[in-house]
Amino acid sequence: MLRLAPFRLLAPTTLAAASRSLRRWGPKASLMAGGTDLLPRLKRRQASPTVIVSLHRVKDFSGIRVQSDGLFIGAGATLAQVAADPLLSHYTALRQAAESAATPQIRNSATLGGNLCLPPRCSYYDKSALWRQAQGACLRSGNGDCHVAAGASSCRAVYSGDLAPALLVLGARALLVRGPAQRMIPLEGLFADDGAASLAKKPDEILAGVLLGPACGRSVYLKLRRRASFDYPSLGVAACASFGDDGGMSLCRIALGGLGPAPIVAASAEAAARLAKPVE
Repeated sequence: MLRLAPFRLLAPTTLAAASRSLRRWGPKASLMAGGTDLLPRLKRRQASPTVIVSLHRVKDFSGIRVQSDGLFIGAGATLAQVAADPLLSHYTALRQAAESAATPQIRNSATLGGNLCLPPRCSYYDKSALWRQAQGACLRSGNGDCHVAAGASSCRAVYSGDLAPALLVLGARALLVRGPAQRMIPLEGLFADDGAASLAKKPDEILAGVLLGPACGRSVYLKLRRRASFDYPSLGVAACASFGDDGGMSLCRIALGGLGPAPIVAASAEAAARLAKPVE
């Protein structure tokens, strides 16, 4: 049986305080929301923090609310909340993505923020420390060669979050908090194309939530996986489209997950779809 190593648990009540804790402890600290991905990684020694900064006491971290500038979803909202909240009834792709992730039990604990910040998966690296030690080091562990993509110059572990493609086509923006400061960025800017450093944010920045504008006309999320009951996506596809009075597309967005270290916005496919003639 794989066991957790000892650690110190901190439970701040604000994101600013949580960010300060991350800054103070640096690489020794890990952030935890639902913990459904972090705890198994700790057991496999993929991370060995001595301090866990839990967000379970942060107020308003899991709220879903209408604001003057759009619909805000707190990063602590569970996947079950996202799938069922009536405020999200017109954001079909997002609800479908949340419903397709994991199992009902995990969706009751797993969070939107955790799913977006999910570390890329690798058939070599997602094994126990003893197994990895027998195979030798890799790019993700700081040296060696990639054991999955021979000759790769950077880690090619695969991003497997379900919600990112859906949120990308819905035009979501991400709110990041660092101490007393905060900034809003396009969601696409949260990700980096490197499995060893997959998030393009500062180590002490915390994803506070995402902001959605008005829902587009139609959206959908489709998922290809090996096991229909419970599995990460081998391919996740989200699409969103709006149509004019003549039947032609006025907006089209397509995003893909499960293909590389970051979700992919399919800009060329979007352009081709907009040029397509209306169906008679």
